[in-house]
Amino acid sequence: MKKRSRAGESIAETLVAVLIMALVFLMLSSAVTSAVRINEELKNQETVFSTGDRETEDVVLTVAVDAQTPVSVNAKHHRSNGYSYYEYQG
Repeated sequence: MKKRSRAGESIAETLVAVLIMALVFLMLSSAVTSAVRINEELKNQETVFSTGDRETEDVVLTVAVDAQTPVSVNAKHHRSNGYSYYEYQG
């Protein structure tokens, strides 16, 4: 009498493997979609990388080291993307 091999995969194991592959694909596609959306938002923002093309004004900053010794320094002020920047002019 010949014995049959029972070493094959069951339907439950196959379905679990397919489910895992589907979840991995879903997470990967979600990550790619998010990356594309972030890149598009960054492309639409106006970003200033050079220092020569912006409007600056000379200002004097007074820094109080302690209550009795304020120190004044010359600086240049400019605004970019809603932020204020001060550059020390030593």
